[in-house]
Amino acid sequence: MKILFPIIEDGVNVGVAVMSPSTKCGLTIEQIAQKDIEPNVPYKIVEDSEVPTDRTFRDAWEIDPAVCDSGVGADFGTGSDNNVPWAEQPLERDYYEGEGLE
Repeated sequence: MKILFPIIEDGVNVGVAVMSPSTKCGLTIEQIAQKDIEPNVPYKIVEDSEVPTDRTFRDAWEIDPAVCDSGVGADFGTGSDNNVPWAEQPLERDYYEGEGLE
């Protein structure tokens, strides 16, 4: 799965960002999108096959925010009233075993 969202600079849509999240952290793809995308920026979750593999003209890719219907980035910053529902969930750390991390 990939997360697509518009790159907004000074209120102008200047391109598309493609995020390839890992759910090995214990969060769902939706939680990762809400956490990592700027507040109120819409995003769309798509299958890997929906993203072109030819990156030759990637700087010219565009996405209409109106088709980004999977959700919006959330504000979890200091002073935010938003609850972080996964903060109390223990994260899956099994994939760290044997990698020298403690």
